[in-house]
Amino acid sequence: MYFMVRILVYLRSRGERINWFLLRLQWFRYMSRYRELTIEAEGETGPLLRLYTTSMIIALVLVITGASCSAADPLQKHYKG
Repeated sequence: MYFMVRILVYLRSRGERINWFLLRLQWFRYMSRYRELTIEAEGETGPLLRLYTTSMIIALVLVITGASCSAADPLQKHYKG
């Protein structure tokens, strides 16, 4: 969430209009616009996009592997509730 907000702040500082009401529907548009602007300015993709993508991939892997699931808790077998 932090990187998403920072990308939107960067876009607003560059004069882009952000539609906060339709943010979830237009998120990929904002990501590609951030990529375009940072490539123009710096010659490479900005760090916020890489960090956002990396954090989303890590979250997806954790959800798929069940790392955040309480069933994997070793103390769960001793709890009788």
